[in-house]
Amino acid sequence: MGLEDLFLDNTGLKYVADFALAHIPNLRRLDLSNNNELFGFNSHTFAGLSHLEKLNMSMSSMAFTTPDPELELEDPKAMDSNMTMRYLNKQEVADILLNLTSLRELFLSCSLDYNCVGSVSHDELMDAEVFSSLVNLEVLDLSKNSLNAWNEDIFIGNTKLQYLSLASNKLFHVTPGMLESFRRLKVLDMRDNFILCDDKVTEFHLLWEELRGDLFVVGYKGGDGYVCNLNENQDLNDVTTYRAFAEAAMRAALLRRLKIASLAVIAFTLLVASVLVYKKRYYLAYELVRRRRRLGVRRKRHLDGNFSHDVFVCYAEEERQWVMEELLPELERGIDGGKKIRACVHERDFKVGVTVTENIVNSIDGSRKFLLVLSRNVPASSWCRFEIDVAHKRFIEEEGKDFFLVVIREVPKKSAMDKSLKLLLSEWTYLKYKGDSERQRKEFFQKLKESISKHSNDGSDARLRNVPSF
Repeated sequence: MGLEDLFLDNTGLKYVADFALAHIPNLRRLDLSNNNELFGFNSHTFAGLSHLEKLNMSMSSMAFTTPDPELELEDPKAMDSNMTMRYLNKQEVADILLNLTSLRELFLSCSLDYNCVGSVSHDELMDAEVFSSLVNLEVLDLSKNSLNAWNEDIFIGNTKLQYLSLASNKLFHVTPGMLESFRRLKVLDMRDNFILCDDKVTEFHLLWEELRGDLFVVGYKGGDGYVCNLNENQDLNDVTTYRAFAEAAMRAALLRRLKIASLAVIAFTLLVASVLVYKKRYYLAYELVRRRRRLGVRRKRHLDGNFSHDVFVCYAEEERQWVMEELLPELERGIDGGKKIRACVHERDFKVGVTVTENIVNSIDGSRKFLLVLSRNVPASSWCRFEIDVAHKRFIEEEGKDFFLVVIREVPKKSAMDKSLKLLLSEWTYLKYKGDSERQRKEFFQKLKESISKHSNDGSDARLRNVPSF
């Protein structure tokens, strides 16, 4: 196996020779923390450590420094911490981390600021280029490094990142890029930063409220644990909590909207008062027609046949194999080798980056028909029930056209279904799956494909029967 854990913390280590660690390629955990005289890292320091999963360099605040370019040293070991040093730029840091593609945990607390006293200011290190190679990174501690805010989503390539600590830095603003970075996290620590109170603080608080079940902000305490500065002077006596500022800002915005709305209402009332009584009837009639047209837009789009899929398939997870290996290949083979039936299933056709709820609504809305694969597991599936409810709403809006199709694989137990599900199923037509023989199987799929291909405005399909009483 070879050495997997190497702990060199608090050893007074000053230098790591190029390619020295390459002789232990199976190394998975490396601790170089609390070595305050350690410096001179370069692109060869971690060469060969493609299996390294955890790297701790916290409190080794000279590790990312190098002697001033004017100094010419024949032996790097001759470097001395009293020399004139400079911190590495973003490209140099990126080169150091380049080969650590398996790294999951990276601890750099106080590794970019000598003795954590805020003596430096890093403007360029918060860049996507620095961390782009760390595709498996899950934990990143950048606390106590005098880091500044960033404007773009610098962790866009670190899709597995869950924990990020930015505590005790020089983050004077919350930016849109930071909010995008935070949205994908599970844990965020931003304590002890002199953030200026502005609209982005309000957006941060709203983001926390939106993701409070998914994003834990260390020490936030509902917004009472973080404070922001009311002016740019960083006066600690002129601060307020995130929650207090956000709520005040939202109240002010609401008051502004109410004032605008009130002025609009007054202007509208004065306008209506100046019009003769008989014109009011036309106004009310116009409002009624407008609302009806608004509700009719989606129905018209369906009747015009503007759909992305022919059928949306709803099924419980236990029916996945039958759906993927038998149902879909048959549907997409078309009728007698003709035009393929475009089927939509969640695990294949849902869009990435869109919520499941939005995907379901959009996919059902964009499918000409809805096919339920009924089995005993459907009543217990919350997603199936939601899909059925969304489809039933469209069924009502489209005035009962033959939008629903039910394939019965196995009738659920009566005790497993509530009254609402029984009522919904009683309104739909069905086709019972019989696959005992090849002839029965072919007849079943032929009927099903013909029913799916039949347009909703052609009337009810005589091939399908009412769902049996439950």
